[in-house]
Amino acid sequence: MTAASKTDKLLTVEEYLELEKTTGERYEYHKGRVTKRTGSTLDHSRIGGNFLVEAESNSRNKNMDYEAFSSVKLHIPSLGRFLYPDMMIVCGEVEVSKAITG
Repeated sequence: MTAASKTDKLLTVEEYLELEKTTGERYEYHKGRVTKRTGSTLDHSRIGGNFLVEAESNSRNKNMDYEAFSSVKLHIPSLGRFLYPDMMIVCGEVEVSKAITG
């Protein structure tokens, strides 16, 4: 069940961020629609771990400037979204969203 369907309304970004803060749960935000994230399986976690190890190994071996992340909130302001991608590769410097950090 989504938080939006519980309240029967679209949430603002501020309401979404407060929901995460007060519940301690992870939700994704898509232009006002909020969906609770579910936990992952052992196999899913293994695949993700293997991906991150391989990405880090490749970046060091090829002297590439990127970082690999897992379970980190991603803010895409131009799309009105906050997501928790399974894996994320960031090329160059990591930008921290002020909407997330306050």
